[in-house]
Amino acid sequence: MKKFLKTAITFGIAISMALGSACYVNTASVEAAAKTTSKSWKKAYLKIVQDCNKKSKQERANHSSKFISYTPYSYDLIYFNNDNIPELVVGKNGNWVSMYTYNTKTKKACALMEQWGYGVMGNTGYSYAPKKNYLYNLNNDYAGAVRNVYCMKIKNYKLVSRHPKPLKILHFKDTNKNGYPDNGEKFTEKPFYYYGNKKITKKKFMSLANPKNLEPINGKMNYTKIRKKLLQK
Repeated sequence: MKKFLKTAITFGIAISMALGSACYVNTASVEAAAKTTSKSWKKAYLKIVQDCNKKSKQERANHSSKFISYTPYSYDLIYFNNDNIPELVVGKNGNWVSMYTYNTKTKKACALMEQWGYGVMGNTGYSYAPKKNYLYNLNNDYAGAVRNVYCMKIKNYKLVSRHPKPLKILHFKDTNKNGYPDNGEKFTEKPFYYYGNKKITKKKFMSLANPKNLEPINGKMNYTKIRKKLLQK
């Protein structure tokens, strides 16, 4: 009996050690894979940043205005959706912004936004809800009489609309239902909310376009800082 117990105990210890080793190997493998992925997206983003820095220098050299100072490119890393790889932001603040994500299948960075303009013609800029896969943009037309609201998300490494129909706010009574103000359709302080061509309540509209806890998509770092961040191991 004692021999049996001793054998059983020895066997149990061996099994425990084997399982422990297996767990350790798996953890190490996961950590190694994470480091490899981190190195890959940083390398891909660094190439984009370096190319953009060259363009920025060329533009600065060709900038001839004595009255308007040159706006250099700026950069940022943001967590747009809920994964462990951030998105790269490049832009000229107040002019345009680009955003890139890393495709883990092709091992390449791909553009989600390429120099999307804002700051003029009623476009207020682009915002996002961190880790919610949510982009928000408000674009005013007809001196604010028509306010187009765009809500987007990343799907298959592209930005697509979150809704099949457009969202807009009209500050006039659209009697002929053409979507823009005509003669006789006067500006109103009270807005009218639309989903496609259907008038909806403000509550319903806000449930579709939910601009809460948003942060602007723009550059916050210069080239030196973003380069240092991407070179970190």
